[in-house]
Amino acid sequence: MEAELTATAHCGVHRYTFTTGGRNRILIDLGHTLGGKNRCNSAFADLVAPTHVSGGANYMIRYSVGKNSYNVFFDAAFSRPADGWGVWINDESKPNCARLNAQGDHVSCGIYLEFASE
Repeated sequence: MEAELTATAHCGVHRYTFTTGGRNRILIDLGHTLGGKNRCNSAFADLVAPTHVSGGANYMIRYSVGKNSYNVFFDAAFSRPADGWGVWINDESKPNCARLNAQGDHVSCGIYLEFASE
Protein backbone atom coordinates (compact mmCIF):
# COMPACT_ATOMS: atom_id res chain seq x y z
CA MET A 1 0.00 0.00 0.00
CA GLU A 2 1.17 3.52 -0.75
CA ALA A 3 0.21 6.24 1.77
CA GLU A 4 0.27 9.99 1.17
CA LEU A 5 -0.39 12.23 4.19
CA THR A 6 -0.48 15.95 4.86
CA ALA A 7 -1.85 18.09 7.70
CA THR A 8 -2.59 21.60 8.90
CA ALA A 9 -3.33 22.76 12.42
CA HIS A 10 -6.99 21.69 12.09
CA CYS A 11 -7.14 19.19 9.22
CA GLY A 12 -5.42 16.06 7.95
CA VAL A 13 -5.67 14.62 4.45
CA HIS A 14 -4.82 11.00 3.62
CA ARG A 15 -4.69 9.16 0.30
CA TYR A 16 -4.08 5.41 0.16
CA THR A 17 -3.34 3.36 -2.94
CA PHE A 18 -3.45 -0.42 -2.71
CA THR A 19 -0.69 -2.00 -4.74
CA THR A 20 -1.14 -5.71 -4.00
CA GLY A 21 -3.81 -8.29 -4.72
CA GLY A 22 -6.18 -9.95 -2.29
CA ARG A 23 -8.55 -8.28 0.17
CA ASN A 24 -7.75 -4.70 1.14
CA ARG A 25 -9.05 -3.14 4.36
CA ILE A 26 -9.26 0.40 5.76
CA LEU A 27 -9.64 0.69 9.56
CA ILE A 28 -10.81 3.99 11.04
CA ASP A 29 -9.80 3.62 14.69
CA LEU A 30 -11.74 6.14 16.78
CA GLY A 31 -10.78 4.71 20.16
CA HIS A 32 -7.10 5.65 20.15
CA THR A 33 -5.16 8.92 19.85
CA LEU A 34 -1.56 9.69 18.96
CA GLY A 35 0.56 9.09 22.02
CA GLY A 36 -2.33 7.30 23.73
CA LYS A 37 -2.68 9.94 26.44
CA ASN A 38 -6.30 10.94 25.82
CA ARG A 39 -9.29 8.63 26.32
CA CYS A 40 -12.27 8.16 24.02
CA ASN A 41 -15.58 8.91 25.78
CA SER A 42 -17.89 8.38 22.82
CA ALA A 43 -17.72 7.80 19.09
CA PHE A 44 -20.03 7.52 16.11
CA ALA A 45 -19.63 6.61 12.45
CA ASP A 46 -22.02 6.02 9.58
CA LEU A 47 -21.49 4.26 6.28
CA VAL A 48 -23.41 6.84 4.24
CA ALA A 49 -22.82 4.88 1.00
CA PRO A 50 -20.34 2.16 -0.04
CA THR A 51 -18.05 5.02 -1.15
CA HIS A 52 -18.57 7.37 1.82
CA VAL A 53 -18.19 7.14 5.60
CA SER A 54 -18.32 9.94 8.20
CA GLY A 55 -18.24 10.24 11.96
CA GLY A 56 -16.47 11.61 14.98
CA ALA A 57 -15.51 11.12 18.60
CA ASN A 58 -15.15 12.92 21.92
CA TYR A 59 -11.88 12.54 23.84
CA MET A 60 -11.11 13.28 27.49
CA ILE A 61 -7.86 15.20 27.96
CA ARG A 62 -5.68 13.74 30.68
CA TYR A 63 -3.66 16.13 32.83
CA SER A 64 -5.39 19.25 31.51
CA VAL A 65 -6.19 22.59 33.12
CA GLY A 66 -9.44 24.15 31.94
CA LYS A 67 -11.24 22.46 29.07
CA ASN A 68 -11.23 18.73 29.66
CA SER A 69 -12.49 17.25 26.38
CA TYR A 70 -12.47 17.87 22.63
CA ASN A 71 -14.28 16.60 19.53
CA VAL A 72 -12.77 15.23 16.32
CA PHE A 73 -14.76 14.66 13.11
CA PHE A 74 -13.91 12.89 9.86
CA ASP A 75 -15.32 12.39 6.39
CA ALA A 76 -13.87 9.78 4.03
CA ALA A 77 -14.59 9.25 0.33
CA PHE A 78 -13.42 6.27 -1.72
CA SER A 79 -12.85 6.01 -5.47
CA ARG A 80 -14.61 2.64 -5.62
CA PRO A 81 -17.30 1.06 -3.46
CA ALA A 82 -16.51 -1.14 -0.50
CA ASP A 83 -17.84 -4.67 -0.79
CA GLY A 84 -17.69 -5.36 2.95
CA TRP A 85 -17.79 -3.36 6.17
CA GLY A 86 -18.37 -3.54 9.88
CA VAL A 87 -17.65 -1.97 13.25
CA TRP A 88 -15.97 -2.98 16.49
CA ILE A 89 -16.59 -1.92 20.08
CA ASN A 90 -14.02 -3.13 22.60
CA ASP A 91 -13.61 -6.86 21.90
CA GLU A 92 -16.84 -7.29 19.90
CA SER A 93 -16.75 -7.21 16.10
CA LYS A 94 -19.99 -6.58 14.19
CA PRO A 95 -19.59 -7.53 10.50
CA ASN A 96 -22.07 -5.97 8.04
CA CYS A 97 -22.96 -3.23 10.55
CA ALA A 98 -22.97 0.21 8.91
CA ARG A 99 -23.44 2.35 12.04
CA LEU A 100 -21.21 2.79 15.10
CA ASN A 101 -22.48 4.34 18.32
CA ALA A 102 -20.09 3.72 21.22
CA GLN A 103 -20.19 5.19 24.73
CA GLY A 104 -18.02 4.57 27.77
CA ASP A 105 -14.86 5.46 29.60
CA HIS A 106 -11.88 4.68 27.35
CA VAL A 107 -13.94 2.85 24.74
CA SER A 108 -12.01 1.08 21.95
CA CYS A 109 -13.97 1.28 18.71
CA GLY A 110 -13.99 1.96 15.01
CA ILE A 111 -15.37 1.17 11.58
CA TYR A 112 -13.74 -0.82 8.77
CA LEU A 113 -14.29 -1.16 5.05
CA GLU A 114 -13.08 -3.97 2.76
CA PHE A 115 -12.27 -3.78 -0.94
CA ALA A 116 -11.53 -6.54 -3.43
CA SER A 117 -8.43 -6.04 -5.57
CA GLU A 118 -9.01 -4.79 -9.08
